[in-house]
Amino acid sequence: MTEHQRRNVFMSVAHILAHKDLVCAVHGDCEGADTDFHDINIVLKASVAEGRHTIKIRPCNHSSRAFNKGADITSPVKGPLDRNLDIISDCDVLIACPPTMEEIRRSGTWHTIRHARLAEKPIVIVWPDGALTREG
Repeated sequence: MTEHQRRNVFMSVAHILAHKDLVCAVHGDCEGADTDFHDINIVLKASVAEGRHTIKIRPCNHSSRAFNKGADITSPVKGPLDRNLDIISDCDVLIACPPTMEEIRRSGTWHTIRHARLAEKPIVIVWPDGALTREG
């Protein structure tokens, strides 16, 4: 994630925590944005949401797996596309941080966004410049 994305994801998750009794943050355990999301949720869980916030990892069998520590739940390893569909099933709101300002066809992030749209899930896209787009 860019610094702008990290800041706005932190604020978005904090906002959700302020309005929900229980929150489960789910990510795909890859290096990069998943690890940044994990670290943000570790901080928020410890500082503002102890007992109300769980972290669930849905790892894939890709070489970029990060093996993040401190999750409450770790699901079995799956292929990346199947894992992305499980993340969509788990979430009430998808917070996505694409690496570019335009859609890329062969991108796990964009695959997840496209399928979240098909599932009619609310989506918050946090763009590299920090701008937010809300859908659904």
